[in-house]
Parts: sequence; C-alpha cells; structure tokens
Amino acid sequence: MKQRDKFSRVIIAARTEYLTQEILELLKSDRFNLIKVEYGDEILREIARRRLQYYLQGLINQNQIDSIADVLVEKSKGIPEYKGGEPTYHNGIPLYITEAVKYLENRIKDVGNYDEKVLDELPSGIANMIVKILEDEVKRDLRLLIEYYLVSHYPGLPKEYAIAFSVFGLKPKYIDETPHGLTLHSWYRDILDAIDQDKLDQYTNLDQYTKENFSIEVMQAKNLEDNQQYLKSHWDEIRQQLYSKGAIYALPKLKEALDNFEYYKINATLRDLSDLLFSKATTYLGKEMLKRRDSEYGFNLLKENIEYVELKPERVPFYGRLCDFLINDYFSSESLTSAISGPIRPFYYISAFYVGGFIQHEFAHEIADWFVKGFTIPDPSKMVSEMFSYYVNASFPIKRYIATVAKILEKLEYIKSSDNFSKGMLYCCEGRYDVAIKEYDIAI
Repeated sequence: MKQRDKFSRVIIAARTEYLTQEILELLKSDRFNLIKVEYGDEILREIARRRLQYYLQGLINQNQIDSIADVLVEKSKGIPEYKGGEPTYHNGIPLYITEAVKYLENRIKDVGNYDEKVLDELPSGIANMIVKILEDEVKRDLRLLIEYYLVSHYPGLPKEYAIAFSVFGLKPKYIDETPHGLTLHSWYRDILDAIDQDKLDQYTNLDQYTKENFSIEVMQAKNLEDNQQYLKSHWDEIRQQLYSKGAIYALPKLKEALDNFEYYKINATLRDLSDLLFSKATTYLGKEMLKRRDSEYGFNLLKENIEYVELKPERVPFYGRLCDFLINDYFSSESLTSAISGPIRPFYYISAFYVGGFIQHEFAHEIADWFVKGFTIPDPSKMVSEMFSYYVNASFPIKRYIATVAKILEKLEYIKSSDNFSKGMLYCCEGRYDVAIKEYDIAI
C-alpha cells in the first residue's frame, strides 16, 4: 500500500463515443478531471509532415510533403455538418493522418511514383478512410477481411499469430505489429462490426456505386464454400472430430449452431469466420510453435493435451504468453460477456473447450477430453459440484478458465441448477459472488 500511495494520477484515454452516461456521471466526482483533447491544424500539420517524411522519404520532395500535409489536415476533419444553413467543421484527428499516410505509401509503391491522383482518392473522415483501406485490401485478397475483423476485436494478439496468418497466405498491409502483439485502432472494430451487421450507413456517406461494389466484395468474403477454403478445411477437421467421437451430441444447442453454420456457410458472419480463423491459427501454433522436448513434433490440440514438462525449454516463454492471452484477453470477462449475451458463437465456445489442453490443470484437461476428444461425458447434474470443488482451491487464472467454461455450458443449457444451493455454486464458479450469496441465503 505504501507503494500505491506514491501514485499521484492515472491517465486514461478514451474516444468520446465510448463515454456512456454512467461513466460521465462517475467522472463528475472530485476524484476525476475530464479533459477533452482537440488537435489544432498546426499540430495536425506537423504530425502529417513527420509521418510523411518518415514513411515516404525518397518518394516525394519537401514541397510535396507540405502540400500533402495541408490536404490531410482538411480531410481529417471529415464532411462538415450543416446546421441552420451554416457548415460546422470538426477538429481533425491524428488517426486519419496515420492511416492516410499508410495508404499513400502503399499506393505510391504500387504505382512506382507519386501522382496527385492518389491524393484525390483519399476520402474525408476517418470512417470513410477505413472503409477505403478495407475496400482496397479486400480487392487484393478477400480473405483479409476476416483477419482484420479478428485483430480489431482482440488487440494484443500475440505476434506469433502473424506467422500463422502468413503461412495461410494472409499478408495485410495495415495491421500494426508491436512488441505487445498485433493491433488495430478501435475505429476498425466499429467499422467492421457495422459491415458485418449491414449498418455501414451509420458511419459513412459512401456514394451508391462504392457502396454496392463493396457490399458485393463483403458477400464474397463471407462465402466459406467458395472463397475461404483454408478455413473450410479447418471446419471440416473440427466437424469430423466432434461428430465422429460423439461429443457434439451431448451439447444439442452447440450442434444446432454448427448445423446452421454449415447450412448458411455461403453467407457466414464475419464474427463466426474470425472465430474459426482464431481456432485454425491457434491449432497451427500448437503444432508448429510448441515443439516437444525430444522431437520436432508439436501438439494437435484437437486430439491431445500439452504437458508442460514435454515442451522444449526455448518454447516455454511463448507458451506462457499464449496462455496469458487466452485467459486474460480472448476469454476475458468483457469478451465472454459479449460471446454469451447474443447468438451462440460455436467456434468461440469450441476454442474455449480445446484450449483446456493448453492449461496445466486437471479440470482444464478434463474439459478438453470431454467436449473435444469425445471421452466419457460427465453427468450434467454432477458437473456443477465438480466444477465448484476445483474452483475453491484454484489459482486466479484457473478460476477465470473455470468461469469461462461454466458460463458457456450454462449458455448451451448443458448445466442447469434446480435448487438454490446448486445455483449458488454455479454463480460462484462464474465469479458472480454477490448473486451466489443471495442464492445461499435462500437455501439456508
């Protein structure tokens, strides 16, 4: 606590759109100072100049840098809004400049020299700019839309996933690779969600021709049967494993979701396809990056568990980072809440089961054995008490994994608690202690 006393302030940056009314009410406390950051033209212009000099050095001269910077500043402000007949201009944002410079760099390298027509291609506003980038990337490779969706929703994806994506032939130009992993700005997530939900008009003002053409490209990208063969092969592997072993029949809700995915696979959602991509990449890393101590073979996570003592020592750091990402990010409480609050996400749930084979704990391995490898399926009526017995003595990471499994199995209606005491145990396993206490009180 003495160390904590030395902290004078914590700075948190957030987009204005993410400040809900509840958060704004909280920030009215004397403990918080809410500061709205706006960038003036000169600051934006200097940001543009520096980025142009860094990324386009040798491709354009200083005069061109200055003139391009002026254009980027104006376009970063977006389309003006008209109120009472008068235009209202917004302040520009640095993200627009960052992404626009990346776009210019790629276009100039493609063409071989700078042409002002390339500058004219740039739309105004960050939402339109991101759509332009995604449109160009999808034209280059339909499959890239799935990778962009995945990385935008799980920033911090370990950089080894880039190796897996590259092996699959995916070579995105706009995903940033940092020491902490792969990342995209939250604006990409918002736009990709809008694309998946057919709500792009809420963010952009694309002309009809662009909108129709991009819509066709998105539909093609969602066609698993014709345009996502590398994912289809993994889906076939999962299906064969689950159906041949009979594990899937213990989870009829999951089977129904998988049957629907198979039926509608020519128009799948970006969400399901990105879950499938994550599953494929994770199993690839298990086979190719987590080598055994005495051989060059890895682990097939759809068929076997990882034993820590069997890993090559030099692979252990990556193994640790991967487990950390899986438990604390991919299956974080926020991510899991999203995954269970809406329609069933079959491949997200399946990943939660088989990554139990990563985790060095008896319960985690049992989950992988039961629901993926098709070993003896436990009696649903005994499942809650068994989870609870593991939960009470588990470390925090294992508690989080047990909570993940408990919430998913409840969503799939595999486990149901009829009495208050069992409900209390289930809610405790899910980390919902306040609700669990109420159930225990009723039981007593």
